[in-house]
Amino acid sequence: MEKARFSAFVFPGQRKGKPLSNMAFLTLLKRMNARPKGEKPDPDAIPTWHDPASGRAITAHGFRATFKTWAEEVATFPHAVIEHAMGHKVGGKVERAFTRTTLLDLRRKHMDAWAAYCEPSSADAKVTPLRRKA
Repeated sequence: MEKARFSAFVFPGQRKGKPLSNMAFLTLLKRMNARPKGEKPDPDAIPTWHDPASGRAITAHGFRATFKTWAEEVATFPHAVIEHAMGHKVGGKVERAFTRTTLLDLRRKHMDAWAAYCEPSSADAKVTPLRRKA
């Protein structure tokens, strides 16, 4: 994966050094959820890009929810680290007035743990390599 990487962003945009825009991401998800033209809906089939539990289409917000759930249940980072990583305000007005940190070092460890979870090393992964046709 490292050799194939061409951007620091998981979802790179068309402009070099910029992430995929919110609208482009939403459009991509919409296209992923669209049925091919002429295909009739099958009430028993759940499309690939839908939540198997609810049947609802995946959303950009769902990616954030997945991250937060993982952070709390699997990685067990402190609440403030998770909230800073999510870009949320942490604490009430008075608490924020006395807070002088954004927990940057812990957030780095948090992001490294997320990257390892999303893209495990080949030693940890149970991945079947795909072979090219000769």
